[in-house]
Amino acid sequence: MLKENEIFIGAAVYYHFPRKGALPQNGIIKSFSDEENVFVVYHWNEELENYKNHTAARTRICDLHPGWVDKDGRTPLHQELAELKQFGLNIQIY
Repeated sequence: MLKENEIFIGAAVYYHFPRKGALPQNGIIKSFSDEENVFVVYHWNEELENYKNHTAARTRICDLHPGWVDKDGRTPLHQELAELKQFGLNIQIY
């Protein structure tokens, strides 16, 4: 679950549906919905620097985790996040 200081526009997050066989989904917080929800872009068609131009899904904050993970949901993708800094995105690495 995200801590209060990890919830900001441009934060790298992942969502993992609690169902056997479900894969984690990496995303970026696009905007706030209300106190319990944010809008997250999960698919940006290789245009990460323009993530704000893509459709976002309303997601409960309590269901999000900080950073990105590989398809197995185990390995944080710190290197990939570091490379995204070149686009000037406000992404923190945990």
